[in-house]
Order: sequence, then C-alpha cells, then structure tokens
Amino acid sequence: MKREREKKSVTINKQQQKKIERQELTEKKEIKAVFRSQMHFMIQNIEKTVLLSEHVNLLTAEMEFKTADQKMQDFETQIDLTEREQQKPFSEKIAERDFEMIIISDKKKKKKKKNKK
Repeated sequence: MKREREKKSVTINKQQQKKIERQELTEKKEIKAVFRSQMHFMIQNIEKTVLLSEHVNLLTAEMEFKTADQKMQDFETQIDLTEREQQKPFSEKIAERDFEMIIISDKKKKKKKKNKK
C-alpha cells in the first residue's frame, strides 16, 4: 500500500512538473513574440523619423517642393525594398529555429520513453 501511494505521488509530481515546464515554455514563447513585436514597432518609428528628417533636409536645401516630394517617394521606396529584403532572412531564421526546437523536443520525448521502459 505504501509503495503504491509513493508511486502515485511520484507520478503526480512528474505530471505537475511537466505541466509547469509547458507553462514556462509557453511564457517564454509569448515573451519572445512580444519582444519581436516591440522591435518591429521601434524600427518603424526610426524609419518614420528618418523619413521626416530627410524631408526637412530637402526642404531646407531650398529645393522645389515637387522635386523634394519626388525624392522623398524614391527614398521611401528604397526603405520599403530594404525592409522586405531584411524580413525574408529573419522569417527563415525563425522557421529554422522553430523546426530545431521541435526536433529537440521530439528527441527529449523519445529519451523519456526509453527511460520509463
């Protein structure tokens, strides 16, 4: 009887531990997502500041308004193209990292199953 109780309590403790680990992993993923979102927002603000600064520089250089607007549109297009190029590798890196995490977690599960046997 005593051993059965001990086994049950050990099993319950392991289950609780697994649940806690899953919660911690979920929290870490949420924190990373929030961090990525904040970084993206900060980068957008920096880009807007750069655009405004460039526009002011063009206008203070006593350039014609239409010419300044055209140069600003060209500048914005350059920034958009650069941003698209930068996002592709970033999303690929995220996908690779996520794939590696899945493989690692699968390996850990297999090891746990072997240890149980």
